[in-house]
Amino acid sequence: MLSIQGTPTNIKTSIIGRVLKTRKNPFSRRKSILVTETKKQSDFGYIATICKDVSSSQEASSISGLSIHDLQLLHEGDIVMIKVDGTVSVLWEGNNQNNAFLLTTACDCRCLMCPQPPEKDSFEHLEIAFETLKLIDKNYSGEICLTGGEPLLLGKRFIDFLDQCARTAPKASIILLTNGKKYADFKFAKEIAQLNLNRLMHCVSLHADVDDLHDFIVQSPGSFAQTNRGLYNLAKLYQRIEIRCVVSRLNAYRLPQIAWYIYRNFPFVDHVTFMALEMTGLALKNKEKVWIDPFDYQESLEEAVRYLHRGLLRVSVYNHPLCLVSQKTRSFARKSISSWKNVYRKECEGCREKENCCGFFETSGDVMSKHIRPIS
Repeated sequence: MLSIQGTPTNIKTSIIGRVLKTRKNPFSRRKSILVTETKKQSDFGYIATICKDVSSSQEASSISGLSIHDLQLLHEGDIVMIKVDGTVSVLWEGNNQNNAFLLTTACDCRCLMCPQPPEKDSFEHLEIAFETLKLIDKNYSGEICLTGGEPLLLGKRFIDFLDQCARTAPKASIILLTNGKKYADFKFAKEIAQLNLNRLMHCVSLHADVDDLHDFIVQSPGSFAQTNRGLYNLAKLYQRIEIRCVVSRLNAYRLPQIAWYIYRNFPFVDHVTFMALEMTGLALKNKEKVWIDPFDYQESLEEAVRYLHRGLLRVSVYNHPLCLVSQKTRSFARKSISSWKNVYRKECEGCREKENCCGFFETSGDVMSKHIRPIS
């Protein structure tokens, strides 16, 4: 998430509030955080103020010493968390049609290419998500992504949050990122299905067409069988399903076989995606095992996409810059990288397809393809 650093004054505990950049009357300031260049004496009633000038008041909660550029990163309607050390983190972007809740950092897999290594669970993540949910616009109609870690490990608490999420923003689409293993428990899967959320998509990770390879990639024996069982349980319950395959050196040249396996075994899925690596976290630590230039497997990717497309399954390619996939694959590529970590390289200047291209993960640093070039 986007974070900026300032100087805290009278911040004794974390504060979560909605950003206001235009001053409101005193009766409309509850749970709001004013963002302004210069704080005025009349700026009372807000739960905190974020400003450029160093605060002269030692009583009101504020973050000061920020640059104009920092203030411009915050927008009306954003929901932010202010920590006692002066860190301001954006939890929800008011003008973005794609927002996410990190519900837990715990996971029952340890995928070799995971960009966010699993950690011991903390109730703090779910508590922050519930507090944020109270502040979002009830008419929000974009996508809400529920991610982790593995959100399903939260059990009943996850189901409660999912239900509240759907009630708070009934017009929103909910995208749940999961390894699907928990759905092998039919009773648990049924509890979620009984919420009757027709705008919920279960995005289940499947990284191979054979058990030994999938289980090695996720570093958890038995995962392939559990995920397969979970997918069938979701199908029995008439749930919407997306299968996500992260492409690495370990499975890049098996993409056609993976596509064939999905077509033969899961023809009921709504969507299939092939995703390029985000080279940070465990992916960077295991670089020698997982990194592969997308340019090198473009033929394998094209063949996999063709199989699924001809089989009348909806298929997309995520996180792949257009110059690194074959011309026939480009129409399946999507702009998929979160805005706060999305960048373009100097090599992209003059590219006629830049507006249609997903670009690159800023978090991947210098681990980039050697074949980046403008399309002309």
